[in-house]
Amino acid sequence: MSKRSLIIVLVISVAINLAAILTFGYHWREGRSYKRDITLRRIDKGRDLRGSLLRQKLNLTEEQMDAINAMHEEMRPKILSLRKKMFTKREELMALLREAEPNKARADSLVKEIASLQAEVEARVFENLCQMRDILTPEQQKQFLQLYERRLHPEGMRPLPPEKRPERRMQDRRRP
Repeated sequence: MSKRSLIIVLVISVAINLAAILTFGYHWREGRSYKRDITLRRIDKGRDLRGSLLRQKLNLTEEQMDAINAMHEEMRPKILSLRKKMFTKREELMALLREAEPNKARADSLVKEIASLQAEVEARVFENLCQMRDILTPEQQKQFLQLYERRLHPEGMRPLPPEKRPERRMQDRRRP
């Protein structure tokens, strides 16, 4: 190889490596400075069931899709409001954690408020699922429940019923 072509290959190699290092550095910095924004969560992205897997799996009619979409549109602002409140409470809790002497009573209060808000979200979601189930035919209801159970417990992650769980003792938990 001539000296000139060796220099060209070396310059190109250095440029590629420098570009890769800068790209990784940029993404690392962005990842570290990323502040979770709850408005980017799924609930805020106005989903439409027209092209969804749920529509395909349940074979939803246009009327069913319109009714379910309307239900989602009605529920979305309520759930988003509750999630924003939970996010604010969690930020307050983190601020307490940063203090040298955290106020335990305030922390307990915040944890209870977060739990209450979470319970309200769960209740609203359950209410929405019940309304959605009422829109579906009996066959669609069975399929919907199966899909929802799979979502809650992915394959291999299903919890054992209490009677089938092995008895665990403290000694079993210790590592050798």
